[in-house]
Amino acid sequence: METRIRDLLEELADGAPAPDPNATPPRLRRQARRRQAFNLAVAAVLVLDVVVLAILAGRALTSGSGPAETSPAAPGGSQRWTAVWPQFTRSQGRAAQAAADAGDPVSTWQRDARLVVADYATKALGWDFLAKAPQSQMLGLPNDLVDPDVWGPVKVQISPCAAKAGAFPKGCRVSVLVLERLLRHDRSGIWFITSVSSYTSEIQGGIQGDAVGQILAKFMALRMMGSPMVDLYLSPEARASYDAHVGGLSLFREEDQDGNVIEAYTDFNVLSVRQIDASSFQVEVRIFTEHGPDRTPGAFTETLTAGPGQNVHGDDVVLVVSTATLNG
Repeated sequence: METRIRDLLEELADGAPAPDPNATPPRLRRQARRRQAFNLAVAAVLVLDVVVLAILAGRALTSGSGPAETSPAAPGGSQRWTAVWPQFTRSQGRAAQAAADAGDPVSTWQRDARLVVADYATKALGWDFLAKAPQSQMLGLPNDLVDPDVWGPVKVQISPCAAKAGAFPKGCRVSVLVLERLLRHDRSGIWFITSVSSYTSEIQGGIQGDAVGQILAKFMALRMMGSPMVDLYLSPEARASYDAHVGGLSLFREEDQDGNVIEAYTDFNVLSVRQIDASSFQVEVRIFTEHGPDRTPGAFTETLTAGPGQNVHGDDVVLVVSTATLNG
């Protein structure tokens, strides 16, 4: 067996070409390739280090004493500064906010959105009369302007014409303002106007029935939650009727002296909206309830009269509940 293997090797050797005396041996070629790969890796690391150092140096030169100033973004919003009144730049806005935080009357007035609207109307538009009776010439969401926990955006319409029954007369110039607490989304934040546009009113007549239903639905939702914000939608007379339980009325759910719920409000439906005259509406709402420890279901109907007027806070609003009657 050994002799045959030796013979085969000799035959292969005889048939193989003569080795090139100048060729690099395979072992050395492999070593050369490994050295080349290692050198390339080292070079790449050195280049990466230089790039990182250059980036860090550039940041150090451009950062100054701290990070760039940006305004807080609203949820789902942009960080771009959008204010056009009373301050025009972010730095001016931040200075005004700081002054308001310090109690400086130069800026504390900006916590009242209605004053910001009046300031724009008088100084930018020359409508001095609006500062004296802003609510009579303001439409949109005036209730939100007096809610301390609303941060916006809130759209408001103002005009030199007095609003009647929830609308400006035909042919009146109307300015549309969008307001927002840009720097702080709570009651300590100051208001800014972020958008201004205008149009000529083409509406003839009062607030539409579907808008009445929507506003009353918000009022009813606040009742379901037991929120004191219902006073934004109630006249002083209507609130007194509910508080005195006139005719069995009850604004919120009823509890006994131990705090146990006698009747809980669970849901509601706005059944109908009927226009009584040019500015008043009659609205029927159905309120669903649960009684006692067994939570027995029940329901009753109220008839509400609503129209423009003053709410419990003394604010003139587009729609306020003036009377309420329990139908059973």
